[in-house]
Amino acid sequence: MREIYVVFEVEALTREFLSGKTAVVFDVLRATSSMIQALASGAARVVPTMEVAEAFSLRDSLPRGSVVLGGERGGLQIPGFDIGNTPQEFSTQVVGGKTVVMTTTNGTRAILMALPAARLYVAALTNAAATARAVAASGPEDIVLIGAGTERRVSWEDTFAAGAVVERLTAGAEDYSLTDSAQIALEIWRLSTGDVQAALRRGRGGRNVMKFQLDAAFATCGAVDSIDFAARVHKEPLEIVPEPA
Repeated sequence: MREIYVVFEVEALTREFLSGKTAVVFDVLRATSSMIQALASGAARVVPTMEVAEAFSLRDSLPRGSVVLGGERGGLQIPGFDIGNTPQEFSTQVVGGKTVVMTTTNGTRAILMALPAARLYVAALTNAAATARAVAASGPEDIVLIGAGTERRVSWEDTFAAGAVVERLTAGAEDYSLTDSAQIALEIWRLSTGDVQAALRRGRGGRNVMKFQLDAAFATCGAVDSIDFAARVHKEPLEIVPEPA
């Protein structure tokens, strides 16, 4: 029986815990929502980096015009970057056919910290069902759903999204065992599904989005199951690409 864990803070991750497990990273507001949208808009791949300087260096090492730099620090677009970190910025006109190099305060850091997992995905509410299908088919490994968090703290919306995936994984299935953390995430999801956009506004991440007057992000990040593919992290070379159904 496969156990499902939800990790609320990435600081709790260790190589030993992740070893041999399938992991999924969420940063719903807004990094992983933007990554999924970039791939849906035809980006060739998304490459996460930890530091801004690393993103610039990677861009300069690739053919001129083939890279779009996206991301934020402190919630705002990084100077010298092409776009910020909100899904509607990642349109086909901007990212189609391009390598999207991203660095963000929480999301890309969480992805890089989760690399020791045997299999790794990034997910958002927009591809929750597709992610659940991919994870269910991934093998016998236990499953770790990881919230990137906000300001190094637990994130309401990432826990909410993890609960959506837990619900989809366990619907009609009997071969999963929910840890207490997975049950907490599932209950948060079930209590809040009457109005997803309102739920996204409840946490610190949502308040930050409103503070920066980026309210349009709630509609794009809250479009549950609107994108029908999972996003797999390949480690060598490091890239995020759609995983065929």
